[in-house]
Amino acid sequence: MKLIEGLNDPATLKEASTNNLAYALTQVHNALRLSEDKSTANVCYADALRELKAAKKELNDMNELPTKCDGSAAEPLSAPEEYTIPIIKK
Repeated sequence: MKLIEGLNDPATLKEASTNNLAYALTQVHNALRLSEDKSTANVCYADALRELKAAKKELNDMNELPTKCDGSAAEPLSAPEEYTIPIIKK
């Protein structure tokens, strides 16, 4: 709360550099994301996995009644049942 008060204080803002203000904003943003149980890193693999599963569901939904451009029946596309995220080791 004191940080937010300080960010609204003209005297504090006058003394702070742009870099200081950007760092403070980043810290507040990360704290809010943590409180919402969201990722604070650049990549959240759980979010990526959710997006892949949503894409698979959308693909399956689109292929329930597949047709070709001419209106005749087409073979449904298939999507893998499981998705895995590779772990990259340095």
